[in-house]
Amino acid sequence: MEKTSSPASPSPALELVQKLYTAFEHRDVATVAGLLGPHAVISQSAELPWGGTFEGLEGFSRFFGLILQHIDSKVTVDRYIDAAECIVAIGSTRGTVNANGASFEVPVVHVWQVEDGKITKFSPYIDVPTMNAALQHEPIPTS
Repeated sequence: MEKTSSPASPSPALELVQKLYTAFEHRDVATVAGLLGPHAVISQSAELPWGGTFEGLEGFSRFFGLILQHIDSKVTVDRYIDAAECIVAIGSTRGTVNANGASFEVPVVHVWQVEDGKITKFSPYIDVPTMNAALQHEPIPTS
């Protein structure tokens, strides 16, 4: 008899990251703060206006504050890769540039490190040339 397997339930780390995306979508700062480890680190490409390395809740607030100064966007996750304490979210960010009104849709990959039930590291990867083209209101390359 052939065995059929049911889909595995998500790991606690994946559930935590999914909860974080829901909190971001609702701009629920209190929930986000509760999911972060005290020394959580964000590392974003310095080629973006909000790039750099940020640490702790204050760093997360500064990072997302910088993003909101430049763009109004929503991240859509198309797929998660559940690698136990490391969660990878693959999708896109779509929105508008505040300074010039340009619309954008840019591929993203977010890598989350989870330890002891808290986010300890966030590494967002974005298609930098495409995002910068929207920020500068240049034509966005199609390929």
